[in-house]
Amino acid sequence: MLQAASHPSGDVNGKVAGTQRTVGECLTAFVDSGEPDDYEFVINCAAGSGDIAAFSKSLLASRFAKGSDDFMSSVREMVQKLMDITSGFISSHARAQPELLLLAATRLTGEKDGSAIPLAVKEAVQAFDQSEWRPLWWMMRPPSVEGTFDLESVHKLPKDFERMPLRAKHVKVPDDGSCMLRVCLAVELKEERWMERGVSKEELYQKLVDTGWDLKIKDAIKAAYAAASEVCAPSTAFAKKFSVEGLFDCTVANFNFNLYSPVGINSLMDGVDGAGEVDDSFFLETFADGIYQHILVTSGVNLLPMDGTDLAQFETGVWLKQTGVHYDAVVTEKFFPAKY
Repeated sequence: MLQAASHPSGDVNGKVAGTQRTVGECLTAFVDSGEPDDYEFVINCAAGSGDIAAFSKSLLASRFAKGSDDFMSSVREMVQKLMDITSGFISSHARAQPELLLLAATRLTGEKDGSAIPLAVKEAVQAFDQSEWRPLWWMMRPPSVEGTFDLESVHKLPKDFERMPLRAKHVKVPDDGSCMLRVCLAVELKEERWMERGVSKEELYQKLVDTGWDLKIKDAIKAAYAAASEVCAPSTAFAKKFSVEGLFDCTVANFNFNLYSPVGINSLMDGVDGAGEVDDSFFLETFADGIYQHILVTSGVNLLPMDGTDLAQFETGVWLKQTGVHYDAVVTEKFFPAKY
């Protein structure tokens, strides 16, 4: 239970109709009262540390997203003033208070640029955005225009966002066709090095064989081919050419690795005359997507959700961050026990 707190106007419990309430209930009442002095008190609590500060930040963010324009404008201005008047806040404490940076740097309805946000706040946001470790909610909804946040970003914050693992980092995985398999292997072995450029594709392939991942990949190919064939049968030319071993050999075993892309799979069609046959493009897309889905299920790795999904349901501590056809990784603190 949250510990007791005091309010400028008197006892915190007495502020709420004379009843005995938890501090959380009292802080909620302050924010919902509509009185600027009350939610300014909650803002000051949020600038501290411990359970009360964490609850206050979560409360402010949730109410901020649902509040009126006047309420949002008032809260934003108060947080901005707090940053400005508190000695050394931006330079010394902003990195420890990213939730307050979010409130201070959010563009409100009708604000298409960052002109309403103080330069010092925008610079603090941009500086924090360059740090290696950031909260997961920040990575899901990063700042956009001039070091500011879209109001939509606040609306779609996951529930209890401040209770997500404190920090995560973005790992840039080599863009060589092996990105997904690199992340899957790193998660299984608990060794971050497999996601780094220092590991060659030849070394990666050998480790996949040594750990039995080659068999898992072949199982994914077989299952995905069967499922795709039920949706849209492949052309006769492709069906005659296809084999699990053949596809594995021409993609993974020859170090192309782009197994989960239609382009990679289509490399099997080299030299095959498909004239007069049914177009394979839809089948190949369905097939490739099936392989990708089977590999994800096998590895237990998930895509980083961007729709407010509660990340607590995922236990791996590593997520794929998709950009087009490439996958980087988002890794939480302490998932990998050591660097190598």
